Amino acid sequence: TLADVARSDNKLSSFKRLIAAKLSANNQAARGLAPSTAAAKSVADRRVGSEAHANEIFVDLFERLTALFTRDGEVVRSEIDGRLQMRSFLSGSPLLTLALSEGLVVGRRAEGAVVVDDIAFHEKANLEAFDSSRVITLVPPEGEFTLLTYRVTGEFRIPFRVFAFVDEIDGGRFSVSLKVRADLPLKTYAKGLRLLLPMPRSTHSCSFEMPHGASGQAASFVRSEGHAEWTVPRIAGGSEVSLAITAALESGAAPGWRLELGPVSLAFEIPQHTFSGLTIRSLKIVDRYAADLEPPQRWVRFIANSDSYVCRM
Repeated sequence: TLADVARSDNKLSSFKRLIAAKLSANNQAARGLAPSTAAAKSVADRRVGSEAHANEIFVDLFERLTALFTRDGEVVRSEIDGRLQMRSFLSGSPLLTLALSEGLVVGRRAEGAVVVDDIAFHEKANLEAFDSSRVITLVPPEGEFTLLTYRVTGEFRIPFRVFAFVDEIDGGRFSVSLKVRADLPLKTYAKGLRLLLPMPRSTHSCSFEMPHGASGQAASFVRSEGHAEWTVPRIAGGSEVSLAITAALESGAAPGWRLELGPVSLAFEIPQHTFSGLTIRSLKIVDRYAADLEPPQRWVRFIANSDSYVCRM
């Protein structure tokens, strides 16, 4: 059932440690959202019944991206799995209205629209106005639940391009030149970038070279795991990072070592971003709250993560 989707599994445990990003006051005013100052308010990590959580609601729009590329950067397969997660501590069981992107199209292609292949809703969601205005109304149950899930398999903007070039060197060595380009909006950034490159089993050692000014980046050969690892703490949209690897093979290495090299896999998180372009236009609490209660608070964030992001060598 859709309720089962709301249960966190091991793959999603990292969301519990994410820091709630602050939405700009101007954008929030346009969307009817309260400015956020709630650091570390993960939707999956609340203390039910805590006085600090009285009369507020947390909304997270999560998207996970799967993508497979050829060695030339052509997209072989790409898919987005999205879900809108809520955790409600609202007093008095008020009615909520949540408006999604006006240009949202379900099940068909449309020029310039936000397109999803399919979408499923929580049983308490009232969809009378959804077809005409993309508005959902509901009285949210107490605690955490998934309001909707959706899937996208059509064309959408890929956040990163990965380029890998391999050259053989005399004396049982080879080099790999890696470049990651962030095809993100200029004001957007990714954090926690982690690139893994499986190395041939006969690899003896690796040396790494980064451009001047590669602050905070690190690279290493994890011999026990058989891969080279490169971490970049932050990369801004429109920029790129690069790494040169020189690897030495053990003497007598089999000539087929190149078949054991790769593929490259990438992991990352992009705060306040969605791959699909889906957004929340507004989140309103319709019922008037009692005079003796504090005005309800609304916390909204968008989080985009990689699921499987692989480039063949």
